[in-house]
Amino acid sequence: MRVGRFMLAADAAHICNPMGGLGLTGGIVDVGGLYDCLVGIYESKAGEEILNTYSDVRRAKYNDVVNPISSENLVRMFKADPDSVLETDEFFKMCKRAETDLEFSKELQNVSCMPWEIERGMNANDLR
Repeated sequence: MRVGRFMLAADAAHICNPMGGLGLTGGIVDVGGLYDCLVGIYESKAGEEILNTYSDVRRAKYNDVVNPISSENLVRMFKADPDSVLETDEFFKMCKRAETDLEFSKELQNVSCMPWEIERGMNANDLR
């Protein structure tokens, strides 16, 4: 969220229930994306309007990815039978599979849900 020269990022910018660590993870990604934008401004690779783009993208990712998954995790916690959850819950089945399937484990670890696309064809890798 941006108002003038002030930006809210990480947990200050959204409320996220603690189920699944997505608040912390999202906060780290928020700050990383904001850092990339600020470096881009400092190095004259982007104008200040990039902060509006950053704000719009991070809000959309929160609404489209983080909040639904976090909410689903909360519901899962109250609905799951602790005695059978490892065999019945799709997420936990994936986790169990990743314990023994190295390729599947690598695939899970390479998922990115926060692609920070920066306007004018510049992306976060250009700023590193």
